[in-house]
Amino acid sequence: IKEMVLYKQIEVWEREELVEKKTRSGSLGGRENRYKFTPKAQKEFELYSTILSGKKNGN
Repeated sequence: IKEMVLYKQIEVWEREELVEKKTRSGSLGGRENRYKFTPKAQKEFELYSTILSGKKNGN
């Protein structure tokens, strides 16, 4: 479910033009590798990941 939340957030960032889809889909793993983040989005992504992993650890 964590990835689903993150995916929705990436869609929001795309609409806000903070994230560009890479032309090649990343074969290095997670969905994040398929996107190129602007510096602002990168900070938000790191923050978001921290929050999500914090929630996971809290349960």
